[in-house]
Amino acid sequence: MQNIFSKRYDGVNLYLEFTVKTKLIGKLVLSLFILLCFIVIFYLTISSSKDENNNSEFITAAIIFTFVLIVFPVRYLIWNCYGKEFLIINDKSLSYYYSYKFLETNLKTKLINELSIAIEVVKEDENYKYGRLIFYNINEETKLNEFLFQTSVLLKYENLEIIRKEILDLFFDNYFKEINNKKLFSDIYLN
Repeated sequence: MQNIFSKRYDGVNLYLEFTVKTKLIGKLVLSLFILLCFIVIFYLTISSSKDENNNSEFITAAIIFTFVLIVFPVRYLIWNCYGKEFLIINDKSLSYYYSYKFLETNLKTKLINELSIAIEVVKEDENYKYGRLIFYNINEETKLNEFLFQTSVLLKYENLEIIRKEILDLFFDNYFKEINNKKLFSDIYLN
């Protein structure tokens, strides 16, 4: 698994792009599974059309079967071939969307009061740990973590630490800018 990420900062927003890079063998196995499902559905449809009773129950079952066994794996195959996850983070909000090259999901934005970030290790091998970022908003009233978002693309733990540090730096920079722009003391005029 060699998923990659890129980042850029425009002074206000941190833009993160996570790209899925899967092995060719996985794509081939999934493609063969989808092809096999198509062949089975095609064969069953042809054989049922020769049925003298013209039973439509099979057609309904075939449509449901096709949807479950073909549509989801096709979506998964497209994700593994072209999938990208985009995050846009600033001190007020977290926005995200997914790209399947031919299709993009809608941009979703969640407001942030105070951001907390965790790294969840999902997979380990001899050399590396792989995981995802989990974002929480700290509730202003209760001071408890509220789940905001978790990334889908697994990255090496070292890369996740780099991203986490970049996000925290963004928040610290903006915090100090706010302090410098506010008057900490009021002016006192003496006669």
